[in-house]
This record gives sequence, structure tokens and C-alpha cells, in this order.
Amino acid sequence: MNFATLFVMDILFSHITALEVLRLPGMRGALEHGSRDIHAVPERAPERCDIEEARRRFPELADLREPAHVLVDRAAARTDNSFCTCHSWSARHPYGSVIKLGAGLYCASPEQLAVQMAPSLTDLGLIVLLSELFSLYALSNRGKTLTQRNMPATTPRRTLDHLDLLGSVRGSTKVRRLLRLAPAGSASPQETRIALMLSLPPRLGGHGLTIESMNRSLELDALGESGVRHVRKPDILLASRDGERHAAIEYDGALHLTPKRQTQDARRNNEFAACGMAEYRLNSVLLSNFEYMEDLAQKIRRDLGEVGAHLDREQAGRSRARRQALHYELMSMDFSTFSFTTK
Repeated sequence: MNFATLFVMDILFSHITALEVLRLPGMRGALEHGSRDIHAVPERAPERCDIEEARRRFPELADLREPAHVLVDRAAARTDNSFCTCHSWSARHPYGSVIKLGAGLYCASPEQLAVQMAPSLTDLGLIVLLSELFSLYALSNRGKTLTQRNMPATTPRRTLDHLDLLGSVRGSTKVRRLLRLAPAGSASPQETRIALMLSLPPRLGGHGLTIESMNRSLELDALGESGVRHVRKPDILLASRDGERHAAIEYDGALHLTPKRQTQDARRNNEFAACGMAEYRLNSVLLSNFEYMEDLAQKIRRDLGEVGAHLDREQAGRSRARRQALHYELMSMDFSTFSFTTK
């Protein structure tokens, strides 16, 4: 993404518009190379002609929703209208806060974006946003398709480093508090849903299990090929607290329905079984079934040798209600906008 001509004024996309820019296929290279910059926040809001010029010079921007969210440095410069929503920012902007798209055009970096959006999101919404920023996928801006990335838009460590540089500003404390709860390495929204149901602490409606990795390589002995080891990447690898026991989860989306893929999946499933590790498989129907997910979580807990907290009937009822609420929220959330749809 590169603009050769200087704009009449600078534009700094922020909030949900910055996220939509970061999701664009044309941003993949910049994110994988870790491109970051620093730039003064524009002093006034762009005119419609400025937004239209940006879209004309880079056609992918035409897919961005209106109004476009932009950052300006003084509250007096705020001018909300049908094509532009302004957000004021008076704090120091450290290096790494923006990504330069081209001459005169910028968007918030993934690390800065999380801080910008934190005040307007629920805790769960922010965890889901952070999970996407730490993931190996990018949603389309209409939420219908996704593309895979070789590297995440950012990492927990990089986000923490940015928070240290940023200091205490609105949204930073919330991001720091929830950062560790966001799984990293997911390859789809469905994997993220599963990971959060299993790993969030019980007070937030999860089962409190430990995720060791997502989509990370491990070697298993091949069956029918003596001396050969296959590299497998389980969608979710769970571990006991001492790290001695493991269980894997594979989410079967549409790509798993072909005969070739089913054979590959069977080979992988058998390799996990042969090494003494259970690999559970889920699809959209099973994931949407709360009772099924409840039983599955308890079976995984037993596989890992974990003992759940002892609860009396009243406490158990409240704990179950929290898990059911989390399941409903995750299944009804639109991951492209972090809003909820009625099921």
C-alpha cells in the first residue's frame, strides 16, 4: 500500500477504521515486516474530498465502512458527520503508534489500536480484538471470509512494550489487565471461540484450562512409515499445570470435507492416539451445543489430570450460568465488529 502523491492534509485512521485497514490484504507485507512509524496527530478533520481522494488512490479503501474514524489532536477540531467521526488525542504519541500507508496517510498501529478501542468495548470484546491482533488470520471487513497470515499483526510482548512507552492513558490499563487472557496463534474465529471457552478463568465463564500453544509445530511418529516423523500443528494444544500431560483440539471447517483432507485428518488423529495424546475434533454444530462443550471440557480436564474446584450446589449453579452466558456471547458475537446478533 503506497501513495505517491502528497495529500492536501494528513489523515490518521483510528479505531474500527484502522482495524479495517489492518485487515486489508495489501497490509500483509507491512505487518509481517513490523513496519511502524511516528507522526503528529492531524490538527483538523479531513473533508469528504480528502477521504474520497484516499479511496481513489488505493481502491481497497473503498471497502471501508462509513463514517471513517480518524484522530485529531484537539477536541475543538472534532467534526462528526456522515463520512467522518473524529476522536481527539492529546497525549504523547510514542514511536510505533502509527503505520505509514503513504504520503500524508496513516493508520493506528495494532498496539495503539487496542488502546483506542478499549474504552468502547466490553471486556470480552477487547479480549476478542486482542486475539485477532495476535492471530494468524484477518477477517474481511464484511465478516464473511478470512485470509491467512504467516505472522500475527502484533504479539503480546510487543503490545506490552508499547503500553510501557505510552504510559497511563485512557484504555491502557484495561488492555494491560486483559492482555494475558487473549489466546495467540489462532487461525480462525471458531478456534478463538473454543480457546476462550476452555481457557478463560471461571469468574469470566471459562473452564480455566491452560493453552500451551495454537497452530504450533510438533513432531509425531508416522504410522506405516518406519523411522519417519510428521510435523503436526494442532489447532489448540492444552497442557496440565505441570506441562506433563496434553490434549489437542482440531476444528473441522469446510476445508476438512474433501476425501483427501479426511484421509489426512485420519492419519493425524491416529498419530496423536498412538503417542497417547487425545485429539478431539469439533465442527460448527458441536461447538454451538453448550451441553456438548460442557462434557468435552470435563473429559479434557480428566485427560490432563486436573481437578476442578469443589463447589456446593449454589456455587456450581452460578458457575454453570457464567459458562452458559459466555458460550452464548461468543456464539452470537460478530467478530468483525464485536457486536452481538440475536440467535
